[in-house]
Amino acid sequence: MNNSLVEKKTFKKKSKPKLGALLRKAGLVSELQVRIALEHQKKFPHLRLGDILAEQGWIDPRTCDFFATKWDRFIRLEYRKPLGYYLLEAGLLEKSDVEDILSEQQRQQYRFGKIAVMKGHVKPSTVDFFLKYLFPEELAASSEQRTLKSLLESQRRQHKYFSEARRRSKSSTQRLEACRLKRST
Repeated sequence: MNNSLVEKKTFKKKSKPKLGALLRKAGLVSELQVRIALEHQKKFPHLRLGDILAEQGWIDPRTCDFFATKWDRFIRLEYRKPLGYYLLEAGLLEKSDVEDILSEQQRQQYRFGKIAVMKGHVKPSTVDFFLKYLFPEELAASSEQRTLKSLLESQRRQHKYFSEARRRSKSSTQRLEACRLKRST
């Protein structure tokens, strides 16, 4: 095969973003913190960047793991879960925080991310980062009050989420029942 063709194919392949760059874009660490961690990594090459950042207390280890192992997969999926799910998975919110935000959302009709910021759980830049990559249509909507369009989109996503969960549950129940029938015969 022609070497120039091999080079073009290699060149076109999109590489996975580096952890430090992702964490900076998400507003979770500063450029200085990443540079210090990278310098530390040069001295101790067996350590991973996320481990160094967590060891310094600059970021939660769960957040590093989320961006290192799950983020790339989540942004490629067509189906999206609610924003709170991703913030919880990233270790940026606890389950009690999500429940508190959801109850506040029922009272005030503010967007989930706006309430998370108002309560001091996450920075606005972090919410914007998640919205940009996971819910670009939501990022364009008003940051103050939920628009009718964003409410309808949120309800559609929520309905799709619960329908899919119900379908999976029904499917697994049917498989279990089939296994039981096989065993009894």
